[in-house]
Amino acid sequence: MKKYEKVLSIRLFKNEDGKAPYSNSKWKPYRDGANADVVLRGDETYSAKGFVNDDGSIGISISRVVPYEGSDSITDGISQPGLRPIADSVQNKYHPTQDQLDDSDVPF
Repeated sequence: MKKYEKVLSIRLFKNEDGKAPYSNSKWKPYRDGANADVVLRGDETYSAKGFVNDDGSIGISISRVVPYEGSDSITDGISQPGLRPIADSVQNKYHPTQDQLDDSDVPF
């Protein structure tokens, strides 16, 4: 599984003058609402995404790709003991464990 940690975001605005159709000449790197240095490492893997905002500007987001081990169990996020049996029954219905599967349920 992969987790994406945001490194930086860039917003580009429609440019009427100049060669580039979108630009931002006043962009500064921010982290947690304050100016911060941004470091991209050559031995890391990153995900870059671009999208069009409602106002017509272009957003660019760069995130570091971090592999991790995790489970997709519905009950992982349940902190109230009274709700755990409900989450367990939903988990068993939609994501049965291997020992809950019958030979006839195997999809091949």
